[in-house]
Amino acid sequence: MPAITSIELVAGAAAVHVTVDSQNVALAPGAVSWVVDANLQAVIITPDATGFNFQAPVGMPATNGNATATDTANGAVGVIPVIVSIAPLTFASP
Repeated sequence: MPAITSIELVAGAAAVHVTVDSQNVALAPGAVSWVVDANLQAVIITPDATGFNFQAPVGMPATNGNATATDTANGAVGVIPVIVSIAPLTFASP
């Protein structure tokens, strides 16, 4: 699976699924801890059987920052830039 270099989330849209690998082996979600920059505190990170779902809730303002994953077994750290955008409004004519 190719490595990701960033995650772009749209406030209120579906979650983006991420797995964390160490030396080309997927880590169990219980073996990873996350820390996000202060401006990303509203981003919801939910573990599942194979990784994590990242989601920006409805109403979250556009912002960017980093999410840092730490392999709790060996302390290895990886950083993923996270961009939160806002879906544009589309108005239909009456």
